[in-house]
Amino acid sequence: MENNTVQKVLDLINQNIEISILIGTNHSIDDMAAALSLFLAIQQMNKKVLVATPRDPLVGVSFLVGIDKVKKELISEDGDLTVSFPYNEGEVEKVSYKIEKGNLNIVIKAGESGLSFSEADVRYKRGGGVSSLIFIIGTPRLKDLEHLFNMEALRGVTVVNIDNKVENQGFGDIVLVSPQFSSVSEQVASLIVSSGIDMDNDMAQNLFDGIASETENFQKQSTSYLAFEIAGILMRKNINRTRIMEQISPRAFVDPVFQPSQSFPQSIRQQPLPQQDLHQPQLRHQQYEPIQQLIQDNKGRKNSQQQVKSPPDDWLTPKIYKGSTEL
Repeated sequence: MENNTVQKVLDLINQNIEISILIGTNHSIDDMAAALSLFLAIQQMNKKVLVATPRDPLVGVSFLVGIDKVKKELISEDGDLTVSFPYNEGEVEKVSYKIEKGNLNIVIKAGESGLSFSEADVRYKRGGGVSSLIFIIGTPRLKDLEHLFNMEALRGVTVVNIDNKVENQGFGDIVLVSPQFSSVSEQVASLIVSSGIDMDNDMAQNLFDGIASETENFQKQSTSYLAFEIAGILMRKNINRTRIMEQISPRAFVDPVFQPSQSFPQSIRQQPLPQQDLHQPQLRHQQYEPIQQLIQDNKGRKNSQQQVKSPPDDWLTPKIYKGSTEL
């Protein structure tokens, strides 16, 4: 990531007190891992930061560090507390407060007609002002944020768009969208490392899991060289390299099972391979018996041929011609 861009993002973080990180509904492990790592990094800078997604996080990302901090609303834990109740004109004469024994008591003085609501009607809502800086991670379209992104409410807010998807619409004041990265976690890791933020084990673990998940354990053809370089940096933080494989089905990281070509005859493709039990000596003996029998048969045939072709005993003794001289 270019130093100029990193410095712009770092300046924005330093200039803003309240910061939000948003992820779309259809998020992947990579998207959530990148968002949570950025959340931990900004939190380390003593900023008020929250991370949110429109709906409950998917079950597949529940193992990531910081997943319990993800919200469904842009509501800060340390924001304002609003107490609300039904109101009819004229039934409230005055609202005041007083402090007693360390408690703040809000007093609703009823009018002449009395109060029409009960204690069950009182609602409490926690929330603060809108964040002045918003990071949108791994989300190609603003509509994927559903109710979290309201153009009117967020008018004047600085938006940083970080993504690697080709279909990203390129929205935001700072657009860090590049399909050359094989994962969003690579981009966030590069941003954290380049900015000089001290990366701890939790950040490194999330980012490594995000990269490994998106690249299918670094075996995907689209895996960039940066994935390997950044993985080397993250591994220095004493991460668990097998955690992501324990969370995802092993089938996601194995080579495809060989399937016989359809050109093979059906009888051959369905015929089971013979199995040999090495614990049964009798089977091993039967395997070699035909060879031994063939050797014995060959020896028998050779002996037989030698007997047939052997010359008579007097073949080499001198011979005396015995003939008749009679004419």
